[in-house]
Amino acid sequence: MQIIANRIKQARLNKGLSQEELSKLCGWTTRARISNYENARRVPSAKEIIAISNVLDVSIDWLYGKTISPTLTQKLQQFIAHKSTSMSSNEIEALLSKCKFVPIVNTEDLDKHDIDNGYFTALELRAEYYEVTLHSVSSNAFAISVQGDSMESNHGTSFPQDTIVIIDPEKKHSPEDYVLAWLKDSSHIIFKKLISDSGKLYLKSLNPHYPMLELSKNIKILGKAIQSTLKL
Repeated sequence: MQIIANRIKQARLNKGLSQEELSKLCGWTTRARISNYENARRVPSAKEIIAISNVLDVSIDWLYGKTISPTLTQKLQQFIAHKSTSMSSNEIEALLSKCKFVPIVNTEDLDKHDIDNGYFTALELRAEYYEVTLHSVSSNAFAISVQGDSMESNHGTSFPQDTIVIIDPEKKHSPEDYVLAWLKDSSHIIFKKLISDSGKLYLKSLNPHYPMLELSKNIKILGKAIQSTLKL
């Protein structure tokens, strides 16, 4: 694969390393391996790609010539590293082609104009971090970091502080889904479970110490949660 060959050589030269120096830093005894990679005579294995990316301080997706995100998230990097003994180079490329990156945003950055129009303008330009997903998401999907303990539970599903949740405004929501909602009166944005009780819809916290909110015209659901990840 010529793109990998070109990227390895480019990153090595940017680091000011010779082929022999890069080989030694990767734990290999000769420069022949790097020479083979840079001349596209051999494709690095998953384990070898990880070693090269770590030494050269570049992400795996960049080595594969992907432009789906400025950086590969740490979670995806760790996943590939964990699976490296069983994943081929082609399988990594196939995985990367399926990955989608959504911006992690501060809910305070969602201004009234964004919310009133049902979409979120230039979120990617405002975001500094991204979350990766293999789910099918719309171009308007974004992620939030859960704050507080209202969605924590000692049993079953729980969303502790700093859990990253991907929200898709274009996914249809229904009772039992987890949703992001805007309280128009207070301008607060909250993450809750949508439930139905006696013919009415409510927003419910998983922590029983918080009251339920009945859905009304003053509450607008912004999107449905499709994935959650707890930071370690």
